[in-house]
This record gives sequence, structure tokens and C-alpha cells, in this order.
Amino acid sequence: MISARNFAVAAAGLALALSPAFAPAASAAPADAIRTSCHNADVICNTSDVSFGGGRISIDVDVNGTGTAHWWLYNDSQGGVACQTDFSALAPAASWTCDVGAGTYRLGVRGTGNTTDTRGDLRW
Repeated sequence: MISARNFAVAAAGLALALSPAFAPAASAAPADAIRTSCHNADVICNTSDVSFGGGRISIDVDVNGTGTAHWWLYNDSQGGVACQTDFSALAPAASWTCDVGAGTYRLGVRGTGNTTDTRGDLRW
């Protein structure tokens, strides 16, 4: 049997939990936004060049196919690949981050010979 004191404590806790002040906040716009994207109903897509001030950049990719796909972040300012990785074309869309210096970057995404859709986004 629940005591009157325990009932009062439980009721107060329930009221507090249901109070609008403790309701989950509405989602605000994300702090990071897509800066450049590519989409190709084929094997390869490349984003346009984008100027980045340095720091952490997010790479979002999705390849619909089979086998091993690959993405690379190319630093046009220094003429080399800043970061890259292989991933399964069967996997759902995924994101990675890369810490880079200031420069001009573009993302390349390559599927496999039987890829039907390739997408890539850079955001920060």
C-alpha cells in the first residue's frame, strides 16, 4: 500500500515531468548547414569547390550499389587529398568528419560499376 507521503511525492514528480517547462525543446535549425552537394545517377559525383575557414568539416555520403565505394576530400589550395575512406555501397547513408586547415575543398564520391545513385554533401 502506498503511503500518502509517497503518493504526494510521486504525484509532484509526475506533474513536474508533464510541465511544459520540462518538455523537450523544439528542434532549432542545425548549427551546420550543407555548403555544397553532388548527386549523380551514376558512379561518380564531385561537388563544386567551396572555401572553408578550417576546423571540422562533415562529409555525408550515400551510394546505392554493391561492393566497395570510396569518398575523398580534395584540398584544391594545396593540391592533395585531405582525407578519404572506403565504405560499403550496401550500407545506409553515413557521415564522417575531417579536421582540416583553411582552404578550398571539394568532395568526390565514387561508387562501383553497378552503382545506381551517388550523393555527397559537405557541411559545417
